[in-house]
Amino acid sequence: MASPRFNTRPGLKRLDRGIRKTAPTYGRPVFLTHAAKSQGGLAVESPSERLVSQMLGLDPSVRSFEPQPLTVDLLHGTLLHTVEEKARARKRDSVRGERSSFYTPDFMVRWSLGATTAVEVKTQGWDGDEPYQDKLVRAREVLSYHSIDFARLVIPSWWRHPLLTSVPLLHQAANRRDLRPDMLVMEQAALLAHSGACTLGDFCSGLGFEMRMAPVLIVFGALKVDLMAHHLRSDTPAELAYGDLDHLSIADALTQ
Repeated sequence: MASPRFNTRPGLKRLDRGIRKTAPTYGRPVFLTHAAKSQGGLAVESPSERLVSQMLGLDPSVRSFEPQPLTVDLLHGTLLHTVEEKARARKRDSVRGERSSFYTPDFMVRWSLGATTAVEVKTQGWDGDEPYQDKLVRAREVLSYHSIDFARLVIPSWWRHPLLTSVPLLHQAANRRDLRPDMLVMEQAALLAHSGACTLGDFCSGLGFEMRMAPVLIVFGALKVDLMAHHLRSDTPAELAYGDLDHLSIADALTQ
């Protein structure tokens, strides 16, 4: 009887890992997440990247996004879209006696208004050394030549920052479309606001909901809160959103 064979990362091959593949048994770690705007499951390389993927999934101005969709050839100013193209470029440089220089953005974002942005994700306090900053400057130039914008998103490193706890909750709530507030809930929320409700606790108790329903009310546009400043607690200031989702556009506040 043949002994069983096990894959160290079963199912990883089915996930979108972008142009820079994650090694199956060593090297960069992999963090799994899900995003409908990225065609389902995807694998990223850090908790900060996972948080950004969740933010992009919530952002109403984002049409779609991809993890590590291409590599920028900094030496020749071209865009490489496959692992094979990158290997050929590296071999070409070796034959010519040149030193290859590449940059791979963490995400490519396509906005509802038509623009495309390459996104670099960094954790606060880990911005990279001077040579890396020079690489980003060159990458911005090449991407701009190809009509692609460039943005660097810096994720707070403080473990108690509101975003680090609120975004995952909202990401989960967005998948519960069966709990989407109906018009009756919207009307009741408006009456509560007229009566003086001004916190998440006021609205949830007035609607007969537990506090765990607060992310659902926020992600589907019944209520809005300042996600950069407040955790989702009963005393968190809240207002009516009237179906608008602009309060879920968080990326601009993190762009540097």
